[in-house]
Amino acid sequence: MIHFRWAPITVGGLWFVTKHSWTKEETQIALKAYLDGLSFNEAKCLANKHGINPNSFFMRMANFKSLDTNGKCGLSKIKKLEQEVWDEYRKI
Repeated sequence: MIHFRWAPITVGGLWFVTKHSWTKEETQIALKAYLDGLSFNEAKCLANKHGINPNSFFMRMANFKSLDTNGKCGLSKIKKLEQEVWDEYRKI
């Protein structure tokens, strides 16, 4: 069984899933996955291994693609932490 850091809760008998805030380490893992060109299945396994929702993980990878291509590809809603991790990577 996979255990995510976000958990279902009930409110008035309805089920909701609470979000978790991405850590810097998780964001760095997503960057490495993007840079390594992981396949769909490899990225999904990596996300599950770290307790990250795979869909959220793929979106982070797509955000790094956007940063890498100056917005020509990928997603456009870049988070502050993603920009920070990207900037650190670019300085290396």
